[in-house]
Amino acid sequence: MAPHKLEVFKSGYFENNTRSSEQEWKIQGVKFYKKKCFDQAIKCFTFAGEDALAARCTAFMVADKGQNALSDIEAMVHKISNPAPIPWAMEKGEENKLKASIKLEKR
Repeated sequence: MAPHKLEVFKSGYFENNTRSSEQEWKIQGVKFYKKKCFDQAIKCFTFAGEDALAARCTAFMVADKGQNALSDIEAMVHKISNPAPIPWAMEKGEENKLKASIKLEKR
């Protein structure tokens, strides 16, 4: 089983087959929430009868996915906006610096 993941069963039992109270489900949900395991936290809060906390987790999960997507897009835009210099397209002065650094490396 992956770290920070506990399989939550629909029957309302933890892994060790002991029936869990609503308070225990809430505590487990908070642990998952703090680790950003929102899908598991939502299940726990649902078993605990904490619909408001489950809804909050859903909102955080959507916001987290949106933030990750935005970061990915910003990285792509930055890469497109700032392409790596092409050696044959350098200005004469930069070309000479490149040649000089290559000569120094060969020594």
